[in-house]
Amino acid sequence: MMISDLGQYFYHVWILKGGVKEGAFPLTTRISGGYSAKYLIGGSRLLDARTSDETPGLLTITRFDLQEFIVSGTFEFAVKDKEGNTLNFTEGRFDLKF
Repeated sequence: MMISDLGQYFYHVWILKGGVKEGAFPLTTRISGGYSAKYLIGGSRLLDARTSDETPGLLTITRFDLQEFIVSGTFEFAVKDKEGNTLNFTEGRFDLKF
């Protein structure tokens, strides 16, 4: 599953192993095989920043409905830009049909 915004700035939350279920999950690196997030500017031409094992974020899935095909929840994470500045994403929310 991927959660993303369709403006000039993009964020993705990747769910790889174990599928989707309700609960709270750390956002780490994709290599770790769990949940991860990244932030893109300009389709990754200007910035491609990802969560890490050292500074994990948090994904909370509050609803996973197989009858209505809806997944909902919240997320927060921080990434570093090319200059090493920390970009914080807080109070993120999603409600998606799948």
